[in-house]
Amino acid sequence: MEGGDSSNVSTQAIRDKNDPGWAHFSLTKDVNGKNKFRCLHCGSVYSGGGINRMKQHLAGVKGNIAACKKVSLDVRHQMQENLKGISGKKQETQEARENIGIYDEHATEELASAGSQPSRNSITEDKGKRKIDEIDNFFAPRTSAGS
Repeated sequence: MEGGDSSNVSTQAIRDKNDPGWAHFSLTKDVNGKNKFRCLHCGSVYSGGGINRMKQHLAGVKGNIAACKKVSLDVRHQMQENLKGISGKKQETQEARENIGIYDEHATEELASAGSQPSRNSITEDKGKRKIDEIDNFFAPRTSAGS
């Protein structure tokens, strides 16, 4: 295994452990080396997919995996918000890539005669920072007093 490959593996392991979904699943390998996820709430075991699919299980998203019937409303809400944030981030990234592509085409034509190159850092310098969500996103909204 080359040095580059091992660094990718360790980066993947670090990234996975930071995901809030891992607090609700245990990961094991079967005899073929495939991942098996066990929900710590309902005890269901799933093979295939990744932590995003398991968060869909907790959030109750239909279509890809059965919804967990024993997860608390707060955890369900937290996973729903997390999945919304991920899809929103993917959409922002796609839009930024499209905008950079448009910027590069126009800027390259305009700056070619001046002999300078467009700077991507001026466009994306604030895109790399993670926004901290409000604490309210981690708890389901309460509709009755004392709940």
